[in-house]
Amino acid sequence: MAPVQLLELPSWVTLLTTFVILLLFSRRLRRRKYNLPPGPKPWPIIGNLNLMGSLPHQSFHGLTQKYGPIMHIWLGSKPVIVGSSAKIAKEFLKTHDATLAGRPKFSAGYVKRMKALGKKFDWFMEHVLEEHIEKRKNAKDYVAKDMVDVLLQLAEDPNLEVKLERPGVKGFTQVN
Repeated sequence: MAPVQLLELPSWVTLLTTFVILLLFSRRLRRRKYNLPPGPKPWPIIGNLNLMGSLPHQSFHGLTQKYGPIMHIWLGSKPVIVGSSAKIAKEFLKTHDATLAGRPKFSAGYVKRMKALGKKFDWFMEHVLEEHIEKRKNAKDYVAKDMVDVLLQLAEDPNLEVKLERPGVKGFTQVN
């Protein structure tokens, strides 16, 4: 009898074997890598947000009664370790400070950083526009070389039906 080659097997056997291998591989990847404290089982996508009521401190107190003073919950797709007593907080901050230093970044800080970045970028765009205006003033027969020059010419045109102002020039420059 000739050896059986993979191409000779019926396609359903090949698909079934592939499915079983992928299932075993995915279970291996899903195993917990860390020894985490107990906590409620999370829902997909929302995590344990469904357990948070209108008064979160009372919700945490109820979870503490069930899972103990230290628990593992999911806020959306982010895992969070919650310590609900002064003793646990002291242990977090003094004993395990180096271990727990890598905290996740939440979106609250991004808004502030984006505003600061926007101010810096606005300053940069002002500098670019001033540079182009100076080049146009210093040259006799200046020919527009790039989009910024064309936009500045349009902004100075008094015959435009819709006026293009400096913030508009910056906006068009950023988009393109």
